[in-house]
Amino acid sequence: MHLKGEDGIDLTEDSSARSHLLGTLTLKEVRRDRLDFYHDVLRDWAIGNYIAEDSSRLAALDLSVPVSPRVARGIEFAARLGLETGADYSTWTDLLAHLSQQGAHGSWRRQAILALPRSEAGFELLEKCGAGLLADGAALLIELCTTIAAAETVATADLMTMPDGSKVNLPRSYRTNITGSAVLLLRWVVAHAAEIPMSAIGAVVELVQIQIYLLKHLRSFAEQTAVMLFGWLRQLDVRDAEVTIPREQSFGQLASDARRSAIEHLRLSAVLLGEFAPDQLKAYLRELGGERESYKVEAIRPFSKMIAPVAPAELADLVLSSLIEKRERLGRRDRSMERAFAFADSDYLPASPAQPPFLDLLESGAAEGLRLIRTLVAEAIAFNTDGLAPEDDGFTIDLGHGSRFFPWTSSYLWSRDQSHEYSAASGLKALEAGSQQRLDDGVPVDEVLTDILGSEGSCAAYLLVAIDVLLSHFGVGRDVLAPFIAAPELLAATTRGRPMITSGQGSIYQSGRSRMERSSSPT
Repeated sequence: MHLKGEDGIDLTEDSSARSHLLGTLTLKEVRRDRLDFYHDVLRDWAIGNYIAEDSSRLAALDLSVPVSPRVARGIEFAARLGLETGADYSTWTDLLAHLSQQGAHGSWRRQAILALPRSEAGFELLEKCGAGLLADGAALLIELCTTIAAAETVATADLMTMPDGSKVNLPRSYRTNITGSAVLLLRWVVAHAAEIPMSAIGAVVELVQIQIYLLKHLRSFAEQTAVMLFGWLRQLDVRDAEVTIPREQSFGQLASDARRSAIEHLRLSAVLLGEFAPDQLKAYLRELGGERESYKVEAIRPFSKMIAPVAPAELADLVLSSLIEKRERLGRRDRSMERAFAFADSDYLPASPAQPPFLDLLESGAAEGLRLIRTLVAEAIAFNTDGLAPEDDGFTIDLGHGSRFFPWTSSYLWSRDQSHEYSAASGLKALEAGSQQRLDDGVPVDEVLTDILGSEGSCAAYLLVAIDVLLSHFGVGRDVLAPFIAAPELLAATTRGRPMITSGQGSIYQSGRSRMERSSSPT
């Protein structure tokens, strides 16, 4: 009766068995001559043993409707009994076959699938079922990962709170496993990483994503997981990499869209755990830098907040490799090639301090952030001036310890959207924002100013960044600002700006000097 979801059984005859079961609190009399199990656990075990004895008894049930809550745990117990007492996993797969008949509702099979990680001997059972989980392109492993993600997770926002007690503002689609099944299964996957086929990587990544916050508190386990993810990522995302990931002959190469999606999710999870595998992260960035594929760099840049503290130099080099082309590759200068940087520079449009990775690098690895910005600005200067010497084209400022010359007046307004090199402009804007934050944090103004202006020979673009920072913090920057205010040509340039001339070959910054103009005429 319980197997069909009904409550209790009618029994009008007295017997010693009835008296014993009532006396031992196995059964209870819910009303006269109506008996039911004293506790739900006893009912669940009874159903589980009944099915485990002969799974064909399920044929009498209507599997086309969702499994009753009164029967669901019994199905799980039947699966656990088969797994724990059987010599192999054949009893379990036989039960799955009975629950997967044509038209059967998925909730029946789901209970038997989840029995595997829910068992107290879960890891040992995963070892026992390993061959079955990896068979047929790891179909059962994929199903198990997907089922855990669907049935045993809650919105992460419901689990996390801010220090003030408010809820974390996260999309409801961010999920976290709450049963421990995901950790158990991931432990097994990490132990068998070399055997996981390509078809199962997407499901494993989903398994990682639903416990990403927990992993950050399990350092040793997080390190193992991160190394596994980067091992897969470097095989799938790096051109010409040797691929040792198993794949079925019939499976072939992942379809283009599916492969791209799998790599994107794999990259996200790997980078999120990058702090636990810094050497792997650095090697991955170096390999991407060698490819000079701008679309991959564009996919990496949004993660700069996580990458910058771990691999600042490699992140800066990666960005530079995507932007700076070898001059001999440009060939004949036609209109489509008349630019300081590669086409990837358009990815930084509109120029903004929020364009990654500049501000993140300045905050996490200031030296590498400055190197990146100065290299881009210097490259833009070299291109727009054809590498000529500035002579007297610039501003001379007395900073209190002697006069200093800042060449190329045409670069002065680059941080105010007067540059068509969007990456360089974004870097200058980030330098300004980062310097303002440093002053807010109490860093001495002289130290901040030194970092902005750089070494002797730095161009005029850094002057306006310094002036804007000092003006925004006039209270602490008043005295240091005096030399800049005392330069009339600097004030004039600040107030009136510098127009840009546009020719058929692109934008040309007017400096008032003919050597800054392109020699070729518009077409």
